[in-house]
Amino acid sequence: MRDGLKLFVGLLAVLAGMRMMEMVKGTGGDCACAGPNTTISQVYDPGAIVVVDPGLDGLPGRAGIDDGGNGVTDEVGELGATGSDDVCRVVPANNLDSLVGLHLDLQIGAFRDLGDGESVNDFPAARRVFVACDEDGVTCEWFEAIE
Repeated sequence: MRDGLKLFVGLLAVLAGMRMMEMVKGTGGDCACAGPNTTISQVYDPGAIVVVDPGLDGLPGRAGIDDGGNGVTDEVGELGATGSDDVCRVVPANNLDSLVGLHLDLQIGAFRDLGDGESVNDFPAARRVFVACDEDGVTCEWFEAIE
């Protein structure tokens, strides 16, 4: 259960950590950022799938280690184990063909960055912008809804 919670928290960090290189000025929350902010336009893709893939070693969990404590190493149930190189990512609905090999589906439907040639107007569901700035050594991050 503890590893599942850490995986969920890690997933949220991955989703919140996505970036696009469009520079704007603005403020948010308790932050007043006079300098450039990094923003990401994100849309809700109801057909996107959030998955966990084995990392660079190609094995679930930590390679050669029984992460599940059941006497079996590198089994599918170890995907996303704490300390592993496994990767959590959002696969857009228009790119589900890229899901090959071992992976674990966590959820269907997710906020994601816009792809090449896509517009926020292509997605009638919820839309948001992630804004991040760094001023005087303080990092501020927040989401703003797109009307």
